[in-house]
Amino acid sequence: MSKRLSIAVLGVLACLATPASAQETVTAIDYGGVFQEAVSKAMWQPAAKKLNIVLKEDSLTSIADVRVQVQGGKPKWDVLSLPIGECAAAAKEGLLEPLDFSVIPNAKDLPADMNNKFYTAGSVWASFLVAWSKDKYKTGGLTGGWADYFDTKKFPGKRAGYNAPRFMLEGALLADGVPKDKIYPMDLDRAFAKLRTIKKDIAVWYTTFGQANDLMLRDEVDIMPNLSGRIADAIDKGANWTFTYNQGIINGACTAVVKGAPNKATAMKFVNEIIDPKLQAALVNYLPYGPMHPGVYAPGLIPAEKAKTLNSYPDNLKVQLVLDPDWWADNRPAAQTRWDAFMKE
Repeated sequence: MSKRLSIAVLGVLACLATPASAQETVTAIDYGGVFQEAVSKAMWQPAAKKLNIVLKEDSLTSIADVRVQVQGGKPKWDVLSLPIGECAAAAKEGLLEPLDFSVIPNAKDLPADMNNKFYTAGSVWASFLVAWSKDKYKTGGLTGGWADYFDTKKFPGKRAGYNAPRFMLEGALLADGVPKDKIYPMDLDRAFAKLRTIKKDIAVWYTTFGQANDLMLRDEVDIMPNLSGRIADAIDKGANWTFTYNQGIINGACTAVVKGAPNKATAMKFVNEIIDPKLQAALVNYLPYGPMHPGVYAPGLIPAEKAKTLNSYPDNLKVQLVLDPDWWADNRPAAQTRWDAFMKE
């Protein structure tokens, strides 16, 4: 009896000395605000629930925040959700872990150019489009192409432009007749020469997309480029404007894992779940942008009429230019320097 009791007591003590295995955790980050809230509700929270892990969230201001953590040697973040150009820049700096695609099977159905060694598809595509006032251009004739935006004789009216090189340089080259498949590497001399032909006709150079929406809602301009989701929001709020996806410049999001992530193995599994077409399809309940995984357009995931309005719907995607993240990762400083000089001319 004494021997059996001793063994039992030792067993209890051994259990007490061995801590229960902690629940796995992952920390996901984006730029915060309503966009991150939508991504969290549609993708992050359901993914964490399916994996039975603890989800923590944070936000950043730029990839400089990631750089500080990685260089400090003790990152606190695991999964990044960013514009794809920023993933490309972060990868070139060595700020990202190589993805373990053996545990990310949902990536196999993505187009090859969405699977980089260091990042894969993110949440949504964002399209930068030419939009116009239906009150100003009542007779129509606009095709939504960039040539119309630059044609001040055929389509006179107040114009607004985005005070940044990204998107505007591509738009200038499209207006100048450069085919979509010849845009990159960009001929900056040609792009700025085209922009100079319209600079004096730009009434407002906006710096934020919120400002762009205000211009539409107040009818302060007649034609301008803006993000498709912002345009849709302004129209929902009463702006009598319209647009098409013709010659839109479409930019994707990306998903990546921070170099030295404290929960790297869990992060890889989390990445796989958040690119599940079923979770991506749920994004349309929160955001007016098209999800990135083409599988979202399988029958039954998104209502057919809704699907046809989204920028990543196949018929809409094929008429747009996909922004080249690698070109921007390599050339952003030089392009910005030239842009700043152009604005001072």
